[in-house]
Amino acid sequence: GTIEGNKYAAGFDTAWQFDVWRRIAHTVEAADAEVGMAHAFAGQIEMVLSTEVAVAYWQFRAAESQLDILTSIRESRLEAKKLLQAQVDAGLLNEQKLSLAQKEIFNIQTQIAQARKKRDFAENEIATLVVVPLAEFSMGKTRDYQFPALPAITPGLPADILARRADLVTVDQDRLERFTGCKQVRRL
Repeated sequence: GTIEGNKYAAGFDTAWQFDVWRRIAHTVEAADAEVGMAHAFAGQIEMVLSTEVAVAYWQFRAAESQLDILTSIRESRLEAKKLLQAQVDAGLLNEQKLSLAQKEIFNIQTQIAQARKKRDFAENEIATLVVVPLAEFSMGKTRDYQFPALPAITPGLPADILARRADLVTVDQDRLERFTGCKQVRRL
C-alpha cells in the first residue's frame, strides 16, 4: 500500500497592538527631538564661539589702537628729548630733566611692548577660535572691522570635545536646571 489523499491547511492570524504603533511613533518623535537638540546645541556653540571671536577681535583692535597711541606718544617724547638735549648742550638746563625724559621714554617703550603682547595674544586667540594655523593667520592692518569667518560646526560632531569645556558644561547644566526645575550636581 500507498496512502493517497490531499491535505490542505491554511492559517491566518492577525493581531493589532496599538501599543506597538505608539512605541514606533514615540521612537520617531524621540529621534526627531534628538536631531532638533543637536541642531540647537550646534547653534548654541556657534553663538558662544561668535561671542568669543567678537570679544577677542575687539581686544585685538583695542590693543592695536593703544599701540598706535603709545607709538605717537613715544615719538613726541623723543622729539622733546632732542629739545631738552639741545638745551642741556647749550647750558640752559641741567641733566636732571633730560634724565626724566629718558625715563619717560623707557616707560612708554615698556607699555608699547605690553600692548604688542596683548595684540599678538588676541590675534592668536582669534586664529585658534576660527581654526586657522597661527602661521597662516593675520588680522592685517586695515581698520574696516571685518570679523573673521567662523568654522562650520556639524551637529553632533564636536559634542564629545566641546562637552569637556567647563563654560559649556556650566551653560548646559544651567539649561537642564531651568528645564527640570531642580538643581543638578555640577560635573567639570
